[in-house]
Amino acid sequence: MAQQRHESALGALYAAVRIAPQEVRNRPAVHRLVHGLCTRAGAGVRTRATEFARAAGIST
Repeated sequence: MAQQRHESALGALYAAVRIAPQEVRNRPAVHRLVHGLCTRAGAGVRTRATEFARAAGIST
């Protein structure tokens, strides 16, 4: 169940960064979400979330 929510959250982040990359890069709430995915999600999501953070310019 949590894995599916993590997958959905990451998918929403990818959609958001395509639409408004500056919003993703500058919103503290997005940074907290990405950090949570990078530290608490399953291995597959965690790896992709870390790659997303790097590409979006978000420190983890």
